[in-house]
Amino acid sequence: PFADPSAGYLSTPMPPPATEGSVTLTPNKIDEIVLQPKNQIAGILQASIPLIVMPAYYGIAAARRGVDAARNGIEHAKNEYFFAVSQVYFGAVATDRLIEIVERQLEAARKHEDVAKKRFEVGDLPKIGFLRASVDRARSEQDLQRAKNAHDATKLALKTLVGIDEPFEVVAPEIAVNADDEATRIARAKSTRRDLEASRAVVEAARNGLNAV
Repeated sequence: PFADPSAGYLSTPMPPPATEGSVTLTPNKIDEIVLQPKNQIAGILQASIPLIVMPAYYGIAAARRGVDAARNGIEHAKNEYFFAVSQVYFGAVATDRLIEIVERQLEAARKHEDVAKKRFEVGDLPKIGFLRASVDRARSEQDLQRAKNAHDATKLALKTLVGIDEPFEVVAPEIAVNADDEATRIARAKSTRRDLEASRAVVEAARNGLNAV
């Protein structure tokens, strides 16, 4: 007998009656082969993503228009604040101008009263004429006081809106004349007014929200 290390078998020559030169192979070792493990782990991962979801699309569009409406609403509130400040400012300018006019009227009423008094003293004017001139002078004084009160009130409102603590005087601005026609100004107002843009955004957001249902 002889061993074949490379093949892992023990070779033994056959006896003489057999075919000459034949050998018998006898296993030298046994190897265990695992055909299937006892415990196996298997899993399947599946995910589905819709390509187009129309309700979500309209919902996102409505949300965006809602953001635009809120942004335009903020800008409109700012414009309303500026408009209120401008309104009070021009009111203060107008009352300042009114004070100047009433002061001239009061000066004229006082002169007229002095003339009426002298004419009454010399007998050239009846007493009713002198009393009428005195009443006109008193009315002018009341008008002047009302104009001053209105001017102080508008300055106080302007001070509150702007937040000015120091004393200030109102100066009339130089107003530039707009050469555009009325139709051009109206068209520009429709395209730039934030309140109209906010209203349009609200309507569009509501329409998209209705389509999302």
